[in-house]
Amino acid sequence: MSKHRKLAYIYYIMLFTPVFLLGVFTCGGKKDAIKIGVSVDAATFPVYTLMKQALMENAEKYGVEILWNDVQAGDRSLIPVAREVSGVKRMLKAGIKVLIIKPVSLKILPVLQEARRWNVPVISLDRLPTDVPVTGHIKVNEMDLGGKAAENAIEILKLWYPLRRPADKWNVIVLEGAVGDEKLRRIVLGIYEVLDRYQREIQVVSSPQVSGADAAFDTVSKTIGKYAGNIQAVISASSELALGAIQAVKLNNLVYKPGWNIDPEKRKGFAHIEKKGIVTAGVGAGKEACRLIFKGEHLLEVDEMPYQRALAALEAALYILEKNEFPSDDLISIGVGKVKVKYSPIRVVTKDNIREMEQMWADIFR
Repeated sequence: MSKHRKLAYIYYIMLFTPVFLLGVFTCGGKKDAIKIGVSVDAATFPVYTLMKQALMENAEKYGVEILWNDVQAGDRSLIPVAREVSGVKRMLKAGIKVLIIKPVSLKILPVLQEARRWNVPVISLDRLPTDVPVTGHIKVNEMDLGGKAAENAIEILKLWYPLRRPADKWNVIVLEGAVGDEKLRRIVLGIYEVLDRYQREIQVVSSPQVSGADAAFDTVSKTIGKYAGNIQAVISASSELALGAIQAVKLNNLVYKPGWNIDPEKRKGFAHIEKKGIVTAGVGAGKEACRLIFKGEHLLEVDEMPYQRALAALEAALYILEKNEFPSDDLISIGVGKVKVKYSPIRVVTKDNIREMEQMWADIFR
């Protein structure tokens, strides 16, 4: 090799080696974000607005890129189911590795067929499809919701109205909600699962299956009148029913008055209430129910924690990619098979921690 050709070869190596190494270290040093597709039937509902916020805020932390499909905002010339399939197809072509879907209906076979073509696992969120098994399902445990409402109401009753004699009982109203609502039915089952453990202490004096705040108000008003105000608690299967109950309690001047001990160290839960009234408990932590807790007119709600539920779905998606299985807590039968279920966290909301709902209902604190 001539001297000039050797010099040219050395020059070539020196010029292109750093570029090559830079490319190697850039590709290997930083992994591409994993694309996760999320499709919801209506993102305008506050619950799903908050879920979207949770996913977008935490995407970098989890090393993912969220592709979001709001079916309601799609092509209005298409029916919702067609819009859903169209949006899912777009996300699959964009390279998503897992699909999280709150489906338009209980039937998602067209969506699942598309996902299978791309070998993409499907996680359903809140609404469980019944026509074909998905990889896994994320939801709250409705029985736990009802159970938490009942348990916490009873703990307050123990503090406010300790039973002095064996024959003494707390008179309790349970508002069960409309017939045919499966979610409310399971919440009510959770309520009674707890109440049944206190059969010696609790007498359920009314347990109507009512629909809406107006019907709840009417029922609670009549029951309070029938028992001359001798009602210690109203446990409602939803925030909406709780609103009607609270109005009836207020009308009869039986609302509790918070009088906290001024020393925070001595303030333990509800032990320092000065004027006691009817214990009101609901499920759902709806906006108006939370407003009433903040105002001191309602005692507690059980919150379904949508922000954390979205993160539970994301964590399940990443678990599938890593372990090739769904991290289940339970199995649910859908007729055509069984689906693995992961339950998301819940919490009890009271005057003590109502500020934690600011993320969901910021304007109630203004």
